[in-house]
Amino acid sequence: MTHRSTAVEVAEPETARAPASAVRSRLKARLGAALPIVTVFFWLCLLYGLEAWGNVAPWLNSDEYERSQLARAVAATGHATWRTAPHAFVSLYVYLIAPAWWLHHTTQAYGVAKAIGVATMTAVTLPTYLLARTVVSRGWALFAAAGAAMIPALAYSSMLLLEPVAYPWATLCFYLVAKALVTRGPSWAAAAVGACLIAPLMRSQLFVVIAGAVAGAALFWFTGDGGLRLRRNWSRWHWTGFLVLLICTAGLFDLIVAHYSHVWSVATESHPGHMLRGGLRSAGALTIGVGIFPVVAGLTALASSDRKPPSRERRAFTSLAVAMFVSFGLYAAAKSAYVTTLGVTGFVERNLIYLAPLLFVGTALVLERRRTSTISLIAATVFVLYLVTSTPYHMDIPAFFDAPGLAVLSGLRRAFGLTPTGARLLLIALTLASTALLLFLRYAPRRAAAYVAIITAAFILSWNAFGEISFSRSAHKAASSLLDNMPRPLDWVDRAVPGGTQVYYFGQSIDDGSDVLQLEFWNRSLLHVWSTDGTAPGPGPTAVPRLLSTDGRLDPSAGVEYMVADSGVTAVGRVLARKVHHGGRGARTWTLLRIAPPLRLRQSIEGVYADGWGKPLTALNQFSVANAVPSTARVHVFRTGAARRFPASVRVRLGTLALTGAGRPTIGRVLATRELRVNNDLDHEFVFEAPRPPFRVETYVTPFPHSRDPRIGDPRTVGANIEYTMTPRAPTS
Repeated sequence: MTHRSTAVEVAEPETARAPASAVRSRLKARLGAALPIVTVFFWLCLLYGLEAWGNVAPWLNSDEYERSQLARAVAATGHATWRTAPHAFVSLYVYLIAPAWWLHHTTQAYGVAKAIGVATMTAVTLPTYLLARTVVSRGWALFAAAGAAMIPALAYSSMLLLEPVAYPWATLCFYLVAKALVTRGPSWAAAAVGACLIAPLMRSQLFVVIAGAVAGAALFWFTGDGGLRLRRNWSRWHWTGFLVLLICTAGLFDLIVAHYSHVWSVATESHPGHMLRGGLRSAGALTIGVGIFPVVAGLTALASSDRKPPSRERRAFTSLAVAMFVSFGLYAAAKSAYVTTLGVTGFVERNLIYLAPLLFVGTALVLERRRTSTISLIAATVFVLYLVTSTPYHMDIPAFFDAPGLAVLSGLRRAFGLTPTGARLLLIALTLASTALLLFLRYAPRRAAAYVAIITAAFILSWNAFGEISFSRSAHKAASSLLDNMPRPLDWVDRAVPGGTQVYYFGQSIDDGSDVLQLEFWNRSLLHVWSTDGTAPGPGPTAVPRLLSTDGRLDPSAGVEYMVADSGVTAVGRVLARKVHHGGRGARTWTLLRIAPPLRLRQSIEGVYADGWGKPLTALNQFSVANAVPSTARVHVFRTGAARRFPASVRVRLGTLALTGAGRPTIGRVLATRELRVNNDLDHEFVFEAPRPPFRVETYVTPFPHSRDPRIGDPRTVGANIEYTMTPRAPTS
């Protein structure tokens, strides 16, 4: 009995150790298999993290500023608001970066928000790798994953945009849909459906993922056994009916989408030509950015060169890719046509970057198997040749936000002096070389073809890395130029007011709102942006306060305790700080005041820009004078540069200040008028003994023709440089 018991006691640990050893072996094998893709993810995160560190400020109007406003509000209150006004749901990205704004220091919070974007957008490597593994080996799947995470658009990762979450999520949807089609497992199908339904919550554009997934599943079934059984005995009449059904379905789809989408309605009904042109140009920018070869190879991969039926995995990938190419292509075409109606460039490559993982997986498939369909290769070559020769290159724009793929040409221009003609020849040569290379891989000896394929992959990754780094460096310069103009410390308003205070900005004639948005970004207490003339910049609500009386009282005024008054606006209150900034076209002065209630203006100037140039009609509104001392009003009118040679007529009127029915200042009774006409060299000062406030001085100067003199180069309609000054009047003896 004792001997048997001992034998059992010895055997039990051995049987227990066997499964544990197998589990450890499987875990070790899985970790070993995951190590390469994790390594790629880590090093790319490090690269983009360094780029994010060099991106010192948000610079894109209005996307980055809107996202930061919404995220701050979510962090503070749990609700999305901008400038204290409620805002509809935009994206889960806002909630993802909201915790970053729990940090008190804005610089630290901004850094964490950028780090979140870097990690999420670089994570596209993981679903791309898994998708590629359904059709290629591990090595080529690593190439596809690296390529998808190195396109020029990855420069978006260090910006406060929706792409850092939308791009990897769309790729995750591609993988889950492909996996569901291959396995037909309910769990994979549920995961695919869930991911696709969540996609529009990442970015509204990704509703096309749902349409593409449905179309891809239908195409997968139609090209499979079920579709073969259905159409096995089809006659020509059956095919004709099927085509008619497709046309009717497309028409119904157009009607439904046009009903719910204003963008689609405007594009398809009024600008179909713009759709085609803008969509092809956007595709051209993507083609240039990824290095030509991935588009030629990716499109060629859609057709199999084998006579035997493709595998289920290959058919799932092909069906999905075709459906997504069409879905995203139609959306980009419609969006490009719509934005042209708003006076914005028709490039929308940022709406096509989601196709890059599919192109790189297709490229990996071609490079590994080295078999291509001649017909599909010729068709892809002709299409790509058209794209690269018809797409404008815009090489003079260092960081073309909506078309990051063009940054590679701008970078080559700066580095090697590449001209537009040289760029065209280079792109044509790359297209033809891509075709020749694919033919070589098809017929070359196996070992030589393998080496050439590896060299090609290295070139593609290098081209993409060059474009991404070129775009990032240009973006860094744009951000640095904005920040260099700002007074230090950047959060000087927050430091000067109590915590929890709401500060108001008030300006006039704001022709470049970038400096105002920078001020708002770095000072969280600044939650309201006003102007006297409706030029306050978005994003977010702005206001034009209404004058209640001629003593300068404003409505609304409730709750206004602190205000940053820009040049041309003087409020009644105690000055807490004064900073000079050099944004826009000239230097302006920001004055932080504690308001003496009720909120009143002491003085406002209308129509004078930061650089001193004024609109044809400008005005000084004087509501009160400190200590009510007698004053002299001076109006200095002059022109500089090439504008000096133009004739000018000047009329200055001084009168009592009255208010229109809308609460706008105007002249009531004219007290004095001065006029002047010169043939050139306008430079004159008008001096008036100012009456008791309130009064108004209006100056009209004939505008000069900017468009007729290239040396002026100013798109604004202006008359002259205007300087209004009030000085105490010398006492009479």
